[in-house]
Amino acid sequence: MDFLLNASSTTLASPTLRHSV
Repeated sequence: MDFLLNASSTTLASPTLRHSV
């Protein structure tokens, strides 16, 4: 579950960070 949450967070943060920049 931890790895799944981490992957989801990274996947969500990746586009969010890119969109911010």
